[in-house]
Amino acid sequence: AGALRGGTPGVAGEWLVHAAKQAALLVVAANPIVLALVVLGASGVRSSRAPPASALAALALAAGGALLFAYAFFRADERYAATLASLSLPFAGLGLSRFASFCERDGFLRGKALVLVLLLAQLPFATRARNERKATWRDAGELVRSLGIARVAASDPRVAFYAGAAHVDLRGALRDAGRSSAERARAVLSLARAANASAIVLDATARDRKPADPIVKEVADLLPSPRVVIPIERRGAESVVVIALSP
Repeated sequence: AGALRGGTPGVAGEWLVHAAKQAALLVVAANPIVLALVVLGASGVRSSRAPPASALAALALAAGGALLFAYAFFRADERYAATLASLSLPFAGLGLSRFASFCERDGFLRGKALVLVLLLAQLPFATRARNERKATWRDAGELVRSLGIARVAASDPRVAFYAGAAHVDLRGALRDAGRSSAERARAVLSLARAANASAIVLDATARDRKPADPIVKEVADLLPSPRVVIPIERRGAESVVVIALSP
């Protein structure tokens, strides 16, 4: 009981940190325009006058169009698509309401037929290959597993998952160490060694006409020879490098 009480503040503190980070991530993921619409909608919950559906549709389409226009200046990204998709959720709720009315009016048998049609429409999405750009991270995990490594430092948790190893998260070190690739390399190597990781796995993908991050070379240069640096490539996937650390 004493150990449990002693660990409670740590668990509570970790929960608060995670909750705060999740709230911050929600703000980033939702986008200010979507959040503004949420606030606007919440402020009118008690209003007896609901706006017409046509006005809601026009507002959602205008917001989605504005975001799509802005995103097109940067790149096509699934995270951007998720934000745009969130604007369609009210209409999904309206569709569910109409479906319920359809079942009440025309009988549950016809309703089941519509459910079957909706489920069949999901098959192309359910059976498609998922996020093939990340396949190399899975390959890196399988390589780490084959090397018998029990603890791996990586910028993506997929590696540890597929390796069946403990994960040392490098994202904080990469984010907080500054812009210099040399500084980030030292921070990554220091964290990996402090956590007793036996390998480092980093992203080496060239993006948007930018060269690959030089941090991979910087980390390798900090290690004594002979160095074990294994690049993993797949067509259409991100480039990943596995760097083995001497015990």
